[in-house]
Amino acid sequence: MQVLRADEHPVVPWANGRGVTEVVVSWPPGEEVFDWRVSIATVEEPGAFSAYADVDRTLVVVAGGPLVLGIDGTIVAAEGLDPVAFTGDAETVCLATSGRARVVNVMTRRGAARAEVAVVQATAAGGTRPPARVRAPETGFAVAVVARGTAAVGDDLLTAYDAVLSLDDLEVHGPATLVVVQVHPAA
Repeated sequence: MQVLRADEHPVVPWANGRGVTEVVVSWPPGEEVFDWRVSIATVEEPGAFSAYADVDRTLVVVAGGPLVLGIDGTIVAAEGLDPVAFTGDAETVCLATSGRARVVNVMTRRGAARAEVAVVQATAAGGTRPPARVRAPETGFAVAVVARGTAAVGDDLLTAYDAVLSLDDLEVHGPATLVVVQVHPAA
């Protein structure tokens, strides 16, 4: 298990130059061309998304928003904590936002990896409900990003935008909302 602190996430410019993203974790690390990447970005105004050929994307609005997206001409509402999947090949534009939105952005290169994205609620320790269980896939790993609240994973306390990367299943105590990404290598 590796803890990835928010204040240590590298900040890189968007491919289209219109903003920046905080890279939570990617493979290979630090490379512009990646097999997969989990990042956090801020969308403050309407405009075009960067194009990523041969990449599948999932976006989760974790604060602010909602965003109104145009994805190859189809209007899609990206609302709080509701994952929206689309391809990086699609012409994607933020048509409107009701204010600054923070988003967790998951990208996987076709043929290299694929991802499943879910939002998980972790309850406080000591209550009647069991801790949240973050499952790592049998042949991959899991990344859990704290979207809201505070999460305890083993002896580590994670706050907003901290994350954990693990090859094994994890028990997480909250109260916290997590964006959980299961990354599967290509078969």
